[in-house]
Amino acid sequence: MTKAIIIFLLISIKCNHLHGLFTLFDCTFDNGLVDDCNFTGVFTIADTLEIDEGYTLTNYNFTSPDRPLSDASSVFSPTNNGEMCLFPYELNGWDMHFCLFEENANDSTCPTKSGNQTCARGQYGYKTTADPASSIDAYRSVQTIIINSADEENCLSFYYYFTNSLREPNITIIMSGQSNISNVRNIVTVKANDENRWYYSQTTFILPADAYRLMLTFRRADDFTDTTNFTFALDNISITTGSCFYATNDSATTDVLTFFLFRKGI
Repeated sequence: MTKAIIIFLLISIKCNHLHGLFTLFDCTFDNGLVDDCNFTGVFTIADTLEIDEGYTLTNYNFTSPDRPLSDASSVFSPTNNGEMCLFPYELNGWDMHFCLFEENANDSTCPTKSGNQTCARGQYGYKTTADPASSIDAYRSVQTIIINSADEENCLSFYYYFTNSLREPNITIIMSGQSNISNVRNIVTVKANDENRWYYSQTTFILPADAYRLMLTFRRADDFTDTTNFTFALDNISITTGSCFYATNDSATTDVLTFFLFRKGI
């Protein structure tokens, strides 16, 4: 069994290198609404996403936050001493899945095996609304994404967040062709989950050759008794060539392989 796992991991690493993955689109929001993160409103040009690195909870926050307290990279990257955050941890009676931002200290921390450590820092894009009517907000990337082959697989990956699952919120990612208006494809629609945290999505897709713009649509059903703040958020939006099967992290795969080899004395 162990040999089979090692062989599979070796094949995965080899395939990763053979496929020579290329990044076609990369938006982390860490530098603001620039380059691949430059999105304009579809219905109103002046409408844009907002960006943030997180915010400080007050002593009166006894409910879960209505938007992320830290970006996705801070949650899924090692802390300053190389340890991973231990999520969730309890705070004010609810499960916390974010680094805790202290504005006065300009620092974000999370618990680790050795105690609280400083998290990696970045920003995320979001849209907050309190509109009780059903709503659709749409944004289009300024940068184009070149798809050269109709036979080539590509991988879309991103992190997403919803305040909660009330009113059936969803985010749809669309690729819109610029040369041929019929080249419009819904790549994926993600829906809300129960926990207040970042979630991850990966989708393999094939498109006709064209220059495309990435479109984001945020939808929510109506409830005229609800005027509380609700947030859609996105982070680390990436498109690479090749199937999502090959778009794995080389270092993570290598670490697993090393573990097996060490355990077996190979």
